Amino acid sequence: IKNISGMSGSPIYGVKLIEERNRYFIVGIQSGWFPASRIVTFFEALPFFEAVRSHIVAHTQQQGADFD
Repeated sequence: IKNISGMSGSPIYGVKLIEERNRYFIVGIQSGWFPASRIVTFFEALPFFEAVRSHIVAHTQQQGADFD
């Protein structure tokens, strides 16, 4: 791959063998690219997902709905 322009925000997957089956997990969100070294940077997905969920819950509660 020579160029990943436009891929920022894409999921970074991890693969783990669990009970003799490959399991796939989103471990990060792609945020940077160093083309000379072909290194991708990302931030952890879980804290991001928790922050989004917290925001959705707070907004939903303000609207009088129960999210949980």
